[in-house]
Formats: sequence, structure tokens, C-alpha cells
Amino acid sequence: MLKKLALPVLGILFLATPALATTNPIEELQSQIQGLLAQITQLKAQMAAMKTAPSNPTGAGTCPMITRNLIIGSTDSLHDDEVSRLQQFLTDQGVYTGPITGYYGNLTAQAVMRWQKAHGMGFVTPKSGVGPMTRAKITESCGSGSTSNSTLDPVIYSVTPSSGPIGTKITIKGKNLRGFEGDLNARIATEFNPPDYSSGVMYGDRTGSDDTTIVTTIQSSFCKQDTSYSGLPCASYFSVSPGVYEISVKPWSKWSNSVSFTVTESSQNGITVLSPIPGDRWKTGEAHIIKLSEPVIATWPEGDKVVLNLIREDGSQAGIVGSLNNGSQAEFSGWTASITLNYLGAGTINKENTVVPGRYKIRISRGMDTLAESGVFTISN
Repeated sequence: MLKKLALPVLGILFLATPALATTNPIEELQSQIQGLLAQITQLKAQMAAMKTAPSNPTGAGTCPMITRNLIIGSTDSLHDDEVSRLQQFLTDQGVYTGPITGYYGNLTAQAVMRWQKAHGMGFVTPKSGVGPMTRAKITESCGSGSTSNSTLDPVIYSVTPSSGPIGTKITIKGKNLRGFEGDLNARIATEFNPPDYSSGVMYGDRTGSDDTTIVTTIQSSFCKQDTSYSGLPCASYFSVSPGVYEISVKPWSKWSNSVSFTVTESSQNGITVLSPIPGDRWKTGEAHIIKLSEPVIATWPEGDKVVLNLIREDGSQAGIVGSLNNGSQAEFSGWTASITLNYLGAGTINKENTVVPGRYKIRISRGMDTLAESGVFTISN
């Protein structure tokens, strides 16, 4: 009933007061436009909030999806917008105050370094960039490390061959084997018991190694610490003798599984060192004969020379005792145990080394292969 009464009344008012009905259409359109713009602004704010909202329920912070290695010079166009995501993350973390440009420059590098050092990576520099370890720590800081770190864990699938004497070249196959700044190192130990246990560092051959492969050689001893960055001399060695060892890797401070390798007697093709024998005492100045169980063969220059090396007990090279260029030979005489040829070879300023009293071994090698190695004997004055 009220609606029926209201319609005539409105009609009368419309006829009686034309000034009220003739509002400016331009002003009305402007009002509508302002209303729409306000709605658009509100929608944009909601969309931005959705994009930067934490991806985990704990509210630990923004968790960007970064899957690529980023360094100075990286751009969004080449890395699927991951640089912008990184810059937004660093902004949210309070370490980056620059604009979101999508370009990884010096400002971004400095911010990345600040964030890395705040999260336990004190060894980094602005050139270190964002790699597997940083991505893992970003994921961990978001509270979702347990779901993502498994894809970054190093894993060894195989070690081939599975046995051999000292001097054997081995190939380690797996995934995520590459470490900080491209390091490709393995560990050898008598038993696998991380995080802290006695092991030697086996440096990988960079020409045949990558993220899934490490090529290295079984030696008689390895330094227990990685000294490739410090340049300091090795303080402690891990000795290798015939027996069963565990091979593992530890890139980015994360241990892989271990795979067994058996070190067999230090002989190849049935050759053993008959003299010196373990425990012998040779005096400097006296001529001695190095005897082998059977002749070794050299075919230089078509093939490799046979070289007799004097090796310290810790495995380091003391010099070259003698060599065989061509033919076969089972006895090498004339060495006085006092002078060795510099193992750096011809062309060096000092071509000879003075042998100091100590404990040594004789290693017979051909090219990169170790043919035989004696036990430890003593050289004295």
C-alpha cells in the first residue's frame, strides 16, 4: 500500500520541482568513475596482499619460489622472474632497500650477503650468489624446510670400480655432489659416522666431474682438512692401507650416504717391492738397490715412463729417485738415499732435493697409475 502511494507522490514532486530532477550528467559520470577507481584500487591491494602472503601457516615470512642459481648479472628475463621474487623477499626481510628491478646487481648482491651471514653462512662474499645452500636456508626460514630440503640432499648411487689398489681412479655417481663455488670433493674413512669423524678429503678431477659425477684417485694418504681455500699446509693426514673404506660426500655441509670401496694390496700386474722392505734402515751416502718382484715396462715417448718416487710417510712427495724411459727393468741401483730429483721436473731452478732423515716409502708409477709401493722404511744419517 505504501509503495502505491509513494509512486504518485514522487511523480508530483518530479513535475513540481524540475530543478531537483535535472542533475548534471557529467558530474554523475565522474562520481561513478571515482567509485570504480576506488574499487579497482581496493582490488589491487587485495591482489598484492595475496601475492606476498606467507605460503606457510606459521607466518614465518614470505617464501619465494627460487629454483635457479642467481649471481650478479642475472635478470628476470633469463630466470623466470626469480630475481624480482628474491628482491621482494630481501625487502620483506629488511636487508634490501632498493627498488624491485628484476636485475641482480651490486645492491642485491650486498643484501644477499647480509642475509646469508645472518643465517650462518659467514664464508660468503658478494660474488657467492644464490645457490642450493642459500635456497635451502630460505625455504627453512619459511618453515617449510622439511618438504623441500630432500631434493637438495647429496646422494651417492655408485662407486666404480668397487675395489683396487692405491692409485686406482674411481668414479662416484650420484646427485647434488657439487659444493660451494663448484667444489667436487669426496671423503674417505674407515667407517661412516658423521657429523664428526676422521676422514680424508679426496679432490675431484674437474675435467671429468660435475653435479652428478666425481672422478678422483685413491692415494696412500689424504689431508683431513680441505686446504684448497686457505692455502695452508696440511696439519693432519688420513692414511690409507689395504682394507675396506667408506666413500661419502659433504657438499654445503650436508652428508650423503656412504658406499664401500676395498683397497687391495698396493701392487698392479703382480708387481711388489722386494727392497726396501718395511722396517729397513738406509743411511744417506750409501748406495742401495730398489728391487721389484718382476720387471716393469716403459715405452716412452709412445707411452709413459716408469718413475720411482720417494714418498714421505704422510703421503707427500719428497722427490724422484729414478726413472725408466724405455725397456724393462726389475732392479734400480745407484741411489745413495741422499739426493732426489725435484718432482716438479726439468726447468726448475733447483732440480735436486736434499733428503732429510725420516720415514719414507718407494712408489713405482707409470703415468697416472701406481704399479707398486713399498712399506715404510727409515732413512738416517
